[in-house]
Amino acid sequence: MSARYNTSNIVTQVQPSLQELLHRWLVLTLCKVEYVRMTGWNYQEPEHHASTGLPVSILLLSVVGISAYLLVGGSLSGGDRVGSKVYLPVAQTQDR
Repeated sequence: MSARYNTSNIVTQVQPSLQELLHRWLVLTLCKVEYVRMTGWNYQEPEHHASTGLPVSILLLSVVGISAYLLVGGSLSGGDRVGSKVYLPVAQTQDR
C-alpha cells in the first residue's frame, strides 16, 4: 500500500495565507493594546518620570574609583617628597 501525500496541505503549512498573516497581526496588535490599557505603560511614548538612579550611581562610582586610584598611587609612589624646582632665566643688561 503506497502512501499518498497532499501537496497543497504542505504548501499551506509552510507559507501561511494572507488572511492568516492578517489574523496574527490583528491578534498581536489587540494583545498589545490590551496590555497597555491594563498596565498603563506605553512604550511608544516618551518617558514622563525619568529615573536618576543610574546616572548618579555612575557618577559616584567614578568619584570613588578616581579617589581610590589617587590614594593608592600616592602611597605606592615612595616616601620622599621632592619639591619642584624653578629655573629663572639670567637677566641681561643692555649697554648704552
